[in-house]
Amino acid sequence: MRINATKTKVMLVGKGDSWLLAIVTISRGHVEQVGSFKYLGAILTSITNLEVDVNARRGRGLGAFA
Repeated sequence: MRINATKTKVMLVGKGDSWLLAIVTISRGHVEQVGSFKYLGAILTSITNLEVDVNARRGRGLGAFA
């Protein structure tokens, strides 16, 4: 199996507003660390805050009826 380091992202999940740092290397390429990403329509954040996802879903719902 081959993993493309430029297409791969890493996110660490922690408690509170603390930002955790991870240095991940695949085949001499560094993997980008992100604070949030969208997976199957849900927005996941590193501080496990559902407010971002709820607001995004509410906005999409209101946009459908506008």
